Amino acid sequence: MSTHCDYKKQIYINDRIVIKTFVKDIGRSNFTLGYKFIHPAGNELLAYAEAVIVHYDFQSQKSSPLTKEMLIEMEKFLQVTK
Repeated sequence: MSTHCDYKKQIYINDRIVIKTFVKDIGRSNFTLGYKFIHPAGNELLAYAEAVIVHYDFQSQKSSPLTKEMLIEMEKFLQVTK
């Protein structure tokens, strides 16, 4: 698993923001989620983040392929653009 965030503009503690989450990429045993932090008043991008999530089998202690059901559900939210 890995995560990173690129801050574009300052976000203040009392700011109300919208975080749009989507599936950016789907691999054999992992997937990448994208996050857009948006200021709703001006529809301005404040930050962009990504997280790579690995499907992990705790019993065998290694990654395992995503199931067909998982792939079907994730593909509904797949977006390729940043």
